[in-house]
Amino acid sequence: MIKAHVPPELFELAKAYLSKRIAELPGLNDAVTQGRYEEILASTHKVKGTAAPYGLERLGELAHQLELAAKSQDSGLGHSILKQIDEYLKNVEITL
Repeated sequence: MIKAHVPPELFELAKAYLSKRIAELPGLNDAVTQGRYEEILASTHKVKGTAAPYGLERLGELAHQLELAAKSQDSGLGHSILKQIDEYLKNVEITL
């Protein structure tokens, strides 16, 4: 299990943030499959900029990689990165 440490005042917010990212994965997968690159760019840019305060730096890095894949319209790379994001989200735990 990957531990994401946050201060007590961010604990509940971080858990909610993580849940939202998990819920977004199917839509992102569909967007990559269907070539909706602008949608991917908007989503990944937001995650890239907001993940770190919740202890999810790796998620921010992966979101940046997915953003670059979307900019180059590389759906194969996009799916590969989404698999990494999915694996990360399944194994991360928000802790104090």
